[in-house]
Formats: sequence, structure tokens, C-alpha cells
Amino acid sequence: MIKVDVTRDEQQQIRRIEARGHAGYAPNGEDIICAAVTAVLTTCIAALTDLAGIEPLTTIHEGDIMLELPDPEPLSRQQQAQAATIMSVAALGCKQIEFSYGQRYVSVKDEQTQAQPSNR
Repeated sequence: MIKVDVTRDEQQQIRRIEARGHAGYAPNGEDIICAAVTAVLTTCIAALTDLAGIEPLTTIHEGDIMLELPDPEPLSRQQQAQAATIMSVAALGCKQIEFSYGQRYVSVKDEQTQAQPSNR
């Protein structure tokens, strides 16, 4: 199964998407579900880079893809808006794959990060 974790910040903006594992729908190299998730997330990386001018932190290995937005502070408002849209579309794409093929093959967990307690 592919496990997709979507992590949001306190403002509900998606900051990170990570996919791990193999769907097991078909043999490696022939698995359309693995190919679909890979296509969605690599397109997200390309859109962030080529359209929004943002260099996300990325890790791509066999069966694992992680992308994380950099600190939003130096980004323009337009870049922040573009990043929010691109990341939301990628998360939605993964959720649609889960809906179409079932949680037996893809499981998407979408959660907000917890605010760190203050040291007061």
C-alpha cells in the first residue's frame, strides 16, 4: 500500500506531502496506481519550480517521494498563493486515486501540524 501523508501548518496550508511504499496493484514497473501517485507528485514539484519559482525540498527514491515547501517568509504573496493551490491540487489528486482504487492500495492521511507549546 502507498501511504500518503499531507501535513498542514496552523493556517491550514499544506507544507509537506510524503508518499511511501508500493500499491501492490500490479508488478513493479506495471503498477498504474504507483505511476499515478508518482505522476501527481512529480508534476507538483515541477509546477512549484517552473510555474511558481519555488524550490521545494524534495526526496525521490524507489517507492518514496517527499516534497516540502521552504519557509514562506521570503516568498511573495503570489508565490505563496500559487504554492497553496499547487499543493492542494496534488493532495486532491492523491485523494482521488485513493477514492478510485480504494484504501487497499492508497491511504491518504491529511492532518494539521500541532502548534508547539510555549516555554512560559
